[in-house]
Amino acid sequence: SESPIDTAADLASSGLPWVNIHEAWVWSLLESEDDVSKILIKNFQVHTEEQLAGDIFQGKTAFSLEKHSSGKYNTEDKSAPCTNIMP
Repeated sequence: SESPIDTAADLASSGLPWVNIHEAWVWSLLESEDDVSKILIKNFQVHTEEQLAGDIFQGKTAFSLEKHSSGKYNTEDKSAPCTNIMP
């Protein structure tokens, strides 16, 4: 059985691509020198909204989500049932 992905380091070591519709999700990591950040940058992919919709149920991709100041995450209704949010 696969280990859960609970941290950025877990995501990096999993080798899973993580995706969103804009490269801005990695901008804050670009100046980082640590190995985890370098791996996360390498594994990031920009997908179209159509590609994201197709990726949702495959279980082979991690998605970046926006966390609001209320503590809630911005998720699409269609993805919420299959979303396991990493703290």
